Amino acid sequence: MKINYLAFIALMFILVGCSERMISLNGESEHWKVVVTNRFQTGMVEYTIRYTGDENMVKDVGYQFDGKDLTASGLEENLGTPVRDIKQSSGPKYLENEDFPIPVHIQWNEDQEETVYLQKL
Repeated sequence: MKINYLAFIALMFILVGCSERMISLNGESEHWKVVVTNRFQTGMVEYTIRYTGDENMVKDVGYQFDGKDLTASGLEENLGTPVRDIKQSSGPKYLENEDFPIPVHIQWNEDQEETVYLQKL
C-alpha cells in the first residue's frame, strides 16, 4: 500500500513538472476581441485579433500592442469571411512582468479606430 502511495506521489510530481505554464490575456471592445497566449516553456506569444462587428467590408486593419514587452504590430489588407481573424505568433518573449492592462490600438476601413485593453485571465 505504501509503495502505491509513493508511486502516485511520484507520478503527480512528474505531471506537474511537465505541465506547461502560460499566461492568457483577453480583451474586447465594441468591434474587436483580442486573445494572447504566452507559453513559458518556449516563450512563444500567440495572438488572435477577431473582428466581431457587423460591417461587410473590413480592410486595411492596422494594429499595435503597446505593452512593455508585448509590442507587436502589423497591417492586414483584407479580412476574409466568415471568420475575420488575424493570427500571428512571435517569440521568445515572457510577459509575466507586463504592466496591465495592455492597450491594443486597432484602425480599419481608413476612418475607424478602437482600443482594446488586455487583462490577465
